[in-house]
Amino acid sequence: MKPKLLFLVILGACSALSARANEPTRSAQLSARIAPIDSPPPAIASPVLTRHSSLDEPLGDVFIAGTTWYDLQHNGSCGRMIAVDPAGDAHVVWMNGLAANQFPRHVYYNVWRRNAQQFEFVGGQMVDWFSRAGFCNIALDRGLCPYVALHEVRPGASGTVVTVYPCAGQPFACDIACVPSVCETDPDYFDNLWPKFAISSDNAVHLVTLGSGWDELLLVYYRGVRPSELDTIVWQPVDGDLRYRVLGNTPVIAHDVVASRRSGRVTIGWLPCPSRMDECYQWRNDVILKESSDNGLTWSDTINITLFVSGDTSCLNATHDTLVCNRDSMRAYTDLSLLFDQSDVLHAAFTTRAYYDFYPGMIGPFTWINRSLLWHWSEATGQFSLIANGWWPWPEELMDVGAWQLYVQRPSLAVDESNGYLYCAYMQYDTNCYSDQFFPMADVWISVSTDGGSRWSVGTNVTRTCPGELVPPPGSMNEREPTLAETVTDGVLHLTYVLDHDAGAVLYSEGVATLNEFIYQRIPVDSIPTTPLMPQYPLHWDSTGFYAAAAQERAMPSPREFALTAVYPNPFNGTATIKFELPRAQQVSLRIFDITGRAVTTLLDSRLTAGAHELRWSPHAQASGIYFAQLRSVNKTLTAKLLYIR
Repeated sequence: MKPKLLFLVILGACSALSARANEPTRSAQLSARIAPIDSPPPAIASPVLTRHSSLDEPLGDVFIAGTTWYDLQHNGSCGRMIAVDPAGDAHVVWMNGLAANQFPRHVYYNVWRRNAQQFEFVGGQMVDWFSRAGFCNIALDRGLCPYVALHEVRPGASGTVVTVYPCAGQPFACDIACVPSVCETDPDYFDNLWPKFAISSDNAVHLVTLGSGWDELLLVYYRGVRPSELDTIVWQPVDGDLRYRVLGNTPVIAHDVVASRRSGRVTIGWLPCPSRMDECYQWRNDVILKESSDNGLTWSDTINITLFVSGDTSCLNATHDTLVCNRDSMRAYTDLSLLFDQSDVLHAAFTTRAYYDFYPGMIGPFTWINRSLLWHWSEATGQFSLIANGWWPWPEELMDVGAWQLYVQRPSLAVDESNGYLYCAYMQYDTNCYSDQFFPMADVWISVSTDGGSRWSVGTNVTRTCPGELVPPPGSMNEREPTLAETVTDGVLHLTYVLDHDAGAVLYSEGVATLNEFIYQRIPVDSIPTTPLMPQYPLHWDSTGFYAAAAQERAMPSPREFALTAVYPNPFNGTATIKFELPRAQQVSLRIFDITGRAVTTLLDSRLTAGAHELRWSPHAQASGIYFAQLRSVNKTLTAKLLYIR
């Protein structure tokens, strides 16, 4: 029997299917971030040139920004660890463990110069001053200066720092913006860690962090400005006189923030706890958003875009049919990526894992440890589409991919503004490639959507490394925590990730410490095929008990023509729904005319993404009679007749 199969048979006899036994608790997670490893495992150095030469024909060009003994870069959402300026230079940051026990731990920066086709600093430059920095993101301001957000564990305090690399190229001003404590009279209450940030069109810094308050993680927002006469960021009051605003709570590190490149829109997203804290499980989350249209000065109410439906106990008592009574059989988990496209349409990508309120033979909620699906949501349509499928069957399901890990995960969205194509990079584990400790290795895959996210291509493996089975360190080729630059430039996708040489996360006692490369990869967009398309499954349960694990593909045809597809009810006496389809993203208008040809109202006059759309018209102030709905694009006009009866 092959070692892999023997391992699976042995593991199958164990009761490790529930994620509760697989993942660290929230208290363990919080303590892990501040406690060094007392007895580090054996460390194995990995010569940079040897590892680089053994890459198995990745797509595009590969460059090494530096190295790190710290394999894990983020516990959940990755944000952006790369930003590309108009000159084509790529600015990158990463968490650099400088020794085999992963400490001291610093944040390093490097810049890949397009003209020189290489990184400027050998090994990178250190950004911070203290020995416990990490979990970093990067963004460029409108003057194209790179800002870096990171968190530090300092003597007697922990918190987030935003640093700025001056455009002239001097070293980072490391203490340029220490973020204020949420409760300055009680500094032990709030830690202010795991930052994500974006810079809006007015050069304001929008920072979102997590803090440990009592038994939960609090999501907190800050808004900063950098006056031209000051070499610092000034954090402004955002909630009365307070320089912070608590947005809510969350059991996972899955927040993100994005700012529009064209308007004052800023959006924050996270995975909240249910209203009852005793139901606050790490794997039982919705995705909610909060938006500002004025660069963070005022904010909307929260918007729940997933609205997962919990199991129905009365249904179970009456029918004992767990398939039907479970309702939705998945929940969002640890990942979120937000993006504004070239038309200022908001997109979200997130991961769901299996979740059952009722499961045969189990008491209480149950979740498979690895199964996952990767989803896209579009603001333009309000619809969900499947990007990647990690709902793998037995026996692969038994192969544990590690703490906080799923078969497909860590989405990172990007847009090609020349044609509106969307791209999503993500990790996908391969159970045919695993270490001598039986931890599978991941590759980075990329999918593309040509219709604004309605359908996605089957993913393309862009790193393509598989050294085999039972591989001892430092032989693993495990690409983890990928992030894309927000936009395509010169026909190239800009990707960063860590190449881990022993699969698993050493922080969670998985594998041993190795010296790993932080890699920048330039991938031509024409190397990512747009077909075949992913089979589509519904995100939500329906009355038939349909759910993703047992699904046949539901027909979700990509529209092929400009069409007014339905007007209903017709005749109507309250509200009429007008449905239409667009074959591509374009500017369209939808107007209502009366029988004399007079324009009654304009329901729409804007650019929409490709796909199916619908609008509603309620003509309460109009007389009964015949009206016409006119859908118009640049080169085509369609009309439908409506009969309104008061």
